[in-house]
Amino acid sequence: MIRAAIDVGSHSAQLLVRDPSGPVLVDHARVTALARGMGEHGPLQPEAIARLLTVLSDFADVLRAHGLSPADTPAQATSALRRASNRRDVLARVADHTGFRLAVIDGTEEAARNAAGALSDRAILPGDASSILVVDIGGGSTELVLDTPRGGWRHSLEIGSVRLVETCLPGDDHWTEAGEAAMARAVQAALSEVATPPRVDAVVAIAGTATTLATRLDGRTVHDPTVLHGRRLHVAELTALTDRWRGSTGAARRLDLPADPERAGPVPGGLTLLRAILSWCGQDAAIVSRRDARWWLTGAGTGLPSDGSRE
Repeated sequence: MIRAAIDVGSHSAQLLVRDPSGPVLVDHARVTALARGMGEHGPLQPEAIARLLTVLSDFADVLRAHGLSPADTPAQATSALRRASNRRDVLARVADHTGFRLAVIDGTEEAARNAAGALSDRAILPGDASSILVVDIGGGSTELVLDTPRGGWRHSLEIGSVRLVETCLPGDDHWTEAGEAAMARAVQAALSEVATPPRVDAVVAIAGTATTLATRLDGRTVHDPTVLHGRRLHVAELTALTDRWRGSTGAARRLDLPADPERAGPVPGGLTLLRAILSWCGQDAAIVSRRDARWWLTGAGTGLPSDGSRE
C-alpha cells in the first residue's frame, strides 16, 4: 500500500511518497521561504503564502497521480506556522486551495517524530553506537533528541538557520565577522538551555542544512538525498566551508551552491548551529540521514523515542 506524508517548515515544504515494502517513489523538497519577513510572532507575508500554496498545489497533483487524496495524507507544519499570527487564516486557505489539512505540532512532538524517522534506519550508525543524538536544524527552530537504551530526552530550541541569519547578518545575508560572532553567541545561549551536554556515541543530522552541506562538499550539482544518506560531515570539512564563505554575500554563495542556490541565504546559520552542536557534545562528525518525520508518518520505525522531554 502506497503511503505519503507532507512536512511544512519555515524554509521548505517536503513530500514523501513510498511503498513501505518497496522503493521510495517521490522524495521532494521545495523552498518556500515561508518565514521570510514574519519576525518572531508576526504574520506570514502574502508572497510567502502564495509560494506555499503553489508548492502544495503541485504536491497535491503528485499525490493524485499516485491515486492518493491530499485530504487523507498526513500533513504537519512546524515553527513558522506555530509562530504566525495569521495561522488560522493560512491553514484555512491551504485546505481550500490544496485539500491538505495541516496539523501544527509543537517543538517537542516535532523533535520526536523526526528522531523516530531518522532512527528507523540504524544501518548508517556505527555498530557499537547506543547513545544517539538526532539533530534537526530547521529554518525557525532546532530540535535535539537524545536516544539511549536507558531513555532520553527531547528539546526544541527557538533558534534556526533562517532566524539566525535574519537576526545577525545584515543585507544580502552578508557573512561579516560581527555577524558570525553574533550568531555564535545566540547559539551558545540557546544550547545553555539544555543543562548538560550529553555523552553520545554518534550524532545524526537531518534536514536541509545537513544535505546542502554534504552536497556542496561532494561537489554535486544536483541535490539527491539518496546518495547522501549515511555520509559523514566532519568538523574539519565544516570548518573549511566556514573559512570559504566567511565574508561572502548571499549572492556569492548562490553561485557556490549550484544544487541548492535557494539555501544560500540561511546556510551560515545552519553551518554555525551544526558546528556548535558537535563541539558541545564532543563529536567530530555528524552522520547525514535522509529520513525524518515523513518516514515515521508513513510507517517507518516502531514508535517515538522515550521522553524525559523539556521544550
